Amino acid sequence: MVLLYEINTRVWIFELREKYGSAINLGNIPEIELDEISKYFDWIWFMGIWDHSKIDEKFIEEHPGLINEVEGALDDWQIQDIIGSPYSIKNYKINSIMGDLSDFRNLRERLNKRGVKVMVDFVPNHFGIESRLPLDEPDYFINLEKKPEIEIINLFNKVDTEKGVRWIAHGKDPYFPPWDDTYQVNIFNENLRNYLIKVLKYISSISDGVRCDMSMLLNNEVFDATWGWLNTDKLNTLKDEFWNIAIREVKNQNPNFVFLAEVYWDLEVDLLSKGFDYAYEKKLYDNLISKNNNEIFERIMNTKNHIDKMCRFLENHDEDRLSSRMTDLENISAMAIIMTMPGLILIHQGQIEGNKIRVPVQLKRKSKEIAIDKIRFAYEKLFMFHKMIKDGLWIINDVVISNNDDEVNIFSWSWINDNQVYVIIINNSDKVVNSAIEFNFEHDLFNNNRLNYYDHYNLMKSRVSSINNSIKWISESYEINLLEFNQNVDL
Repeated sequence: MVLLYEINTRVWIFELREKYGSAINLGNIPEIELDEISKYFDWIWFMGIWDHSKIDEKFIEEHPGLINEVEGALDDWQIQDIIGSPYSIKNYKINSIMGDLSDFRNLRERLNKRGVKVMVDFVPNHFGIESRLPLDEPDYFINLEKKPEIEIINLFNKVDTEKGVRWIAHGKDPYFPPWDDTYQVNIFNENLRNYLIKVLKYISSISDGVRCDMSMLLNNEVFDATWGWLNTDKLNTLKDEFWNIAIREVKNQNPNFVFLAEVYWDLEVDLLSKGFDYAYEKKLYDNLISKNNNEIFERIMNTKNHIDKMCRFLENHDEDRLSSRMTDLENISAMAIIMTMPGLILIHQGQIEGNKIRVPVQLKRKSKEIAIDKIRFAYEKLFMFHKMIKDGLWIINDVVISNNDDEVNIFSWSWINDNQVYVIIINNSDKVVNSAIEFNFEHDLFNNNRLNYYDHYNLMKSRVSSINNSIKWISESYEINLLEFNQNVDL
């Protein structure tokens, strides 16, 4: 079980400059700040560190949706606050507003000494509209030599390249309009593949891991479905998959380098089979947000064969804040579910404090928010328990509901570590539930008629009885019990 913390690096740096002075950059973050962000986490994902395309006033005026998002995140915003998307990458150099490569190396070294690893972004599907790469190598990108038909012209931009005028496509996925601050790579171009692999090898030399943006878009089948309709000879399909080759070559150079796939459309297992260490668990997220307990349970059961490879989350920079969508109790209950399972757990900056403002990635600052003490306290309890259970064997427990309710409301599993057993019981509903938790394992601890336990969450408020390889349990709504069974606990 691994904890990953996502930081909006540009916003973080600007907040630190306001707090300490304008000289703050990636290389001289105060020790107290690094202590704070590394207190609970195994990994820090520094989102948005690369040099990116800028946004001008004309672009902003043409995107009223962006203005609405900005107004929701920053009351006193000005044009200069909208500095461009970090996913419209010009080149893989540290953005100068945050420092340089030596500053980033210094930051990584200081965190590594604390036992914390560093992750950064890789955006393989497209480059920023201000990148030189489309000018120098237009055939690395989806492009036409003739002006496209009127019905598709919005997908392209006219570009004077080193090889003449080309109409280069904007980056997109099959289901949404194009990202018009980007240019779409042609993953069927072998030279482009070699270039991306070179970038990945560079990233692996300065970081411990990489989060690969929209990674499924580079699958041959997905890419062909997105762009194959152009019927151009530049889209001849390569037999080999890009990720199989790229991950293998990078891991040959750096075996410990970690790949995280942002992936949707039930393609998680496919990306894991191509070599990714972890993959986004979007369907579980959707079910947790919709509070569909039956679907949550089904998803957990369907993915348990690779559950230690899933990246579970309730927030990230693309999603609305959890506290803006759930009550405090619902928030804490959902987080307790994913933080007591194996795999990679992603926590978004501000999530622990119960922030409600989603920050558009184009912004450099956000409105200040007051932390919700109830949420922060609950997360700290979960972090404490996480340290105790992160190693060991994870087993799902059977749950029998006394009132024969068909709806799944109780989630329960155990962690077994040597002579200790930790049992997690969560009522993820607004109902009072009377249930029996039956353990699917044998352990010497449970040979006694009466066994002591300590509840690390409810502080002995839980009502547990009949401990003999099962627990009878009555819970209030959204009640969480994190139980440690140990013969040495004297109550």
